[in-house]
Amino acid sequence: MGEFEPLMRGIERELTQSLSGEPGWRVVAALRRHVSDPVYLRAVGQGELRYSLFGDPVGEVTEAERQYALARLHAYEGKPTQSRDPGSFFEGIRTVLLEQVALRFGDEAREKTEQAMRASLPPEAVDRLSHGVLKCKDKESWFALLERAESQDELLLDQNLTP
Repeated sequence: MGEFEPLMRGIERELTQSLSGEPGWRVVAALRRHVSDPVYLRAVGQGELRYSLFGDPVGEVTEAERQYALARLHAYEGKPTQSRDPGSFFEGIRTVLLEQVALRFGDEAREKTEQAMRASLPPEAVDRLSHGVLKCKDKESWFALLERAESQDELLLDQNLTP
C-alpha cells in the first residue's frame, strides 16, 4: 500500500503479533506517530473504509472518527475547526479511548470505563484519560486512574497520570 489509508481498529494488536521481535512499546510508538501524521488524519477524515495490514477492507470509519481526525488535522495545521458538533468530537475521543482500554485491559475494563463516562465524566476528564491510558502498566493502575477521574480529583489526575 503506497498511500495512507485508515487502519482497522485493533491494528496495534495485529502489528505487535506480526513484529514479535520488537518491544510492544516501540510498535505502539511507531503506530502513534503514523496515525498522527496529517496525511493519515486527512485519509481518516475523508475515508469510508478501514483496512487491514494487507490492504483488505475490514470495517467502516464512523462519523465520530471522521470528525475527530479532522479536528486533530485542523489543530495541527493551525486552522480553526469548521463548525462541528462538539458532541461528535467528544464521541470520537470517547470511542478511541474505549477501544484502547479494551485492547490493553480487556472487555471488563472497557465496560467499567464506559459506565464511568456515561455517569459522570466531563469531556475534559475523558480527554486527559485518553492520554493516561497509554501510561498505565496494568488494569489495576487504569482502574485507579479512572477512580481519580470519577472523583474529579483534577490535581491528582493532571499531576500524576500513572498510579
